[in-house]
Amino acid sequence: MVALLLVLVGILTYILFSPTSIVGPWLDKWAQTEKEQWTGEDVEPNYQEGTPYIKPSEERWDDPEVPNRPTGKKK
Repeated sequence: MVALLLVLVGILTYILFSPTSIVGPWLDKWAQTEKEQWTGEDVEPNYQEGTPYIKPSEERWDDPEVPNRPTGKKK
């Protein structure tokens, strides 16, 4: 049953993406027109716009959950 499913998925993938199939050239043409129509805008708004930059703290933060891994001397 699983082998049959894998074979069917393989055939469907070949039908969709093969350049010699019925669907393949149409899909390529659709993707090319979508690429040409894209104006470079983001799909979603910029959520960081207007958010002030907060400088990271220089204070060392010791987390008890994280083990101490001091950097060893380089050889």
